[in-house]
Amino acid sequence: MARWGSDNAGVISAERELARAVYVWAGGNDFHADSARRLMRAYRDAGGPGVLKGLGSFSMLFATDLNFIYVQAECAVDSTVTAAQREFASDRVVASLRSLPGLAAVARLAEAIEGPA
Repeated sequence: MARWGSDNAGVISAERELARAVYVWAGGNDFHADSARRLMRAYRDAGGPGVLKGLGSFSMLFATDLNFIYVQAECAVDSTVTAAQREFASDRVVASLRSLPGLAAVARLAEAIEGPA
């Protein structure tokens, strides 16, 4: 039985979806402020409904990454799945912990996109 956990499907605010997209597309923790601003400008110009309201807009970014780690860690110690599944899950936990969004980086990103577009 494969374990994928919550798929993050469902209704979520445009604000939080946009925040995650900006973080990912601008380069993650090593983001490029100009790239983030260009994405925000293009999103607004296209009529996108999301409005980022500071650091709180990024809550889904942290929640989805932490949820993924939780689900994979649970699978890594589950004796009812195959050894290959446990190994895969364990590897995903380690890799994911290395690439978690950093609070300081996200705070700098939030500040950078509040500036001039």
